[in-house]
Amino acid sequence: MASIAVRTVGTVGKAWGLSKRRVVAKVEKGSRRTYVRKPEGRRCWLRNGEGKRDVRRFSTYEPDEAAKDFEKKEKEVVSALSDIKENVEEKLTSSETGFVGNVYFAWYGFLFALGAGFLFSPEFIATTTFNVDPTPLNAILIRFCGVLFFQPTIISYCLGEAAVHGRLESETYKRMNVGSAYAIGMILLAKAFYFCYTTTTGQFQGSIILFAALGLFHVKTWLDSETEKPIHKAFSGFAQFFKSIANSLQSGTRMQKIYAALAGAAALNAIAFMFVAVSPLTIPVQDPLPSTNNFYLTSYLWMIASNLTTLLAVNLASLQDAAGRDRLSASTFRTLNAGLFVNGALCLVLYVLNFKKALPVVLQAVLATGLAHVGVGAYAYNTYKKA
Repeated sequence: MASIAVRTVGTVGKAWGLSKRRVVAKVEKGSRRTYVRKPEGRRCWLRNGEGKRDVRRFSTYEPDEAAKDFEKKEKEVVSALSDIKENVEEKLTSSETGFVGNVYFAWYGFLFALGAGFLFSPEFIATTTFNVDPTPLNAILIRFCGVLFFQPTIISYCLGEAAVHGRLESETYKRMNVGSAYAIGMILLAKAFYFCYTTTTGQFQGSIILFAALGLFHVKTWLDSETEKPIHKAFSGFAQFFKSIANSLQSGTRMQKIYAALAGAAALNAIAFMFVAVSPLTIPVQDPLPSTNNFYLTSYLWMIASNLTTLLAVNLASLQDAAGRDRLSASTFRTLNAGLFVNGALCLVLYVLNFKKALPVVLQAVLATGLAHVGVGAYAYNTYKKA
């Protein structure tokens, strides 16, 4: 029968010059093998019947070493968590990050108030800002722009959160900054056109300066996060927009296809609004003749609606990309889905309130799509939740 014995062999040790070593003998099925390797580990001496230290046993479980390893790993984990905490605190307390985040949040509050004013007080906005008594169509367009102002409001909030947490270098927020800069630039062109052909108020002129400053702020923030060939990437991003929609419609997931369809529809609506703004064939018969403030205000409002609808397409493109990466449960995209739901609900309310009025077909079509925005936004927000 196999057995293992560990003994102190004095005579053999002396013969080999190993008087202070102990020889380990292993007996296994009649074969004897002796080796002098000293096992590592904790020692435990046993005494024989005569009280002498005769047998030595080496334990295979090392509690002291395991405890030391555990303490070492614990210190490493605590050190890593401490580094993460210091990095987060540094970003939260950084003067640059704090300034950028505060600007975004201030812009968010301004856009929220501006959209509410357009939506609930179109006559007041027309008389105090545009120096004109609005026609029924212009009053509806002012309300419609108030609904669309919810898109840059949501974008500003998301960018403010990203600035606080140091995530502005993500492709999602780069897309938001580029889209906002484009929309503000086009709005400034519309403001310059309206300023040249009509008598404006001080509020309108002040808004030109404010929008110009914020447009430059979006551009600077984007350039700080995009260090390699920013102009080339911006134009290639615009060129890839419809290509990505086509790819998603062809081989994307169900949510990708839904968001791609909505983003494509929003982009086409923006193009249609742009055409309506510049085409003289779209002058409503109930509006005054050309060369009046109301005529130019109509074109101006269509232009504003076109640019704000472009931001809606940007948000839908971000949701489409998030659906492909299974990231719809992240806080930014949940916020965008909530914004999509609110935007659709407001469009439906505006459509119901003006159902019996003779509205341009393109405006009726856009307001009716609010039903799709409500359904998709509510479904995605309730389905994709943070774990």
